[in-house]
Amino acid sequence: MHKLKILFLPNWRVKRLIKDEPEIPSPNKILSPNSYWFFRYWRGFNFEVDVLDNYSPVPINILEKKIKFSILQSIRAFFLQNKYDIIISHGSTSSILFLFLNSVFRINHKPFLLIDIGCFNRARENKFELFLIKIAAKSIDFIIYHSSIQQKWYEKNLPFLSNKTKFIPFGVDEDEFKPQKLNRKAKFILSFGEPGRGRDYKTLLKSWENISHNDYKLIIIGPARCEELGYLNLPMDVELKGLFNIAELKEYIINSDFVVLPLPYYKHSYGQMSFLQSMSCGKAVVITKTPSTVDYFPKDYELFVAPKDPSDLARKIKYSMEHPAEIERIGIDFRKRIIDEFNEKKMANDIYSILKGIVDGRNN
Repeated sequence: MHKLKILFLPNWRVKRLIKDEPEIPSPNKILSPNSYWFFRYWRGFNFEVDVLDNYSPVPINILEKKIKFSILQSIRAFFLQNKYDIIISHGSTSSILFLFLNSVFRINHKPFLLIDIGCFNRARENKFELFLIKIAAKSIDFIIYHSSIQQKWYEKNLPFLSNKTKFIPFGVDEDEFKPQKLNRKAKFILSFGEPGRGRDYKTLLKSWENISHNDYKLIIIGPARCEELGYLNLPMDVELKGLFNIAELKEYIINSDFVVLPLPYYKHSYGQMSFLQSMSCGKAVVITKTPSTVDYFPKDYELFVAPKDPSDLARKIKYSMEHPAEIERIGIDFRKRIIDEFNEKKMANDIYSILKGIVDGRNN
């Protein structure tokens, strides 16, 4: 059987290691080509994957951050593509220029699979952006997405691709993130994630000011200074820990009583790794109800919070503090949910099924 050669374009840096470093998340490190991230589950398949990350020198990197897409990564992929049977991009920022070049120069492109985590331009409908996206999208064979709401955006803005898309839930490594015995000195609630577009910490802190803490501390991993959260002084019993590596973060998740993730409201995929890692560790999650979360929790989930509503968030945190047995039961149910539905192996096999269909279709 012909060995399937894959070029993978992640929209982040990937470190190549000789010896494993557990503090680095699996998507950010590679020991050998076929052991990288979810590809390691494709046992029995004859394939080889090369990872081309989004590294670029400082001057280009500054420009890329301003325009919000990768230049050097796309150009390198454009000239390398003939060496591969299929190209997979994780995020459109890693490939939008590559796709645009293929479409404009009418390249007889190799099969292309996009894992569209941000719905191209974060689901905006700017006419100029859409004009460029429509040109680039002509070179896409299939789109995988992790939030079902994105299908409506494709149907409206890329109707020629609407039947070449599929919702595949994101999955986490259930063996890396698993329940363990608590090893701590005091009770605490955990929130984590970088400040900015991905977290609504202002709403969290407003809610924390309005509840009795009952010997609980709120630990926030991500921001290092209160100024990053728009506060001059933090409320009582709040501790900021700054950025942590994945091994240390996992310890905090495991030792927390429950996790609180205040999310902004966007109509695309984001934040799923954080709440799925928490669920996999057997933790209940107080979380904002957004298009990115509704696919992963029960429809009537009692700890869903209305967006930007500190009063509702305070009620759910207070309830969680006062009902530890119920919170423990939710955590046990979540662990089972990860094992049954939202694990990395299932995601990997679902992606492979799509990829095989694309390649077989091109060869027939």
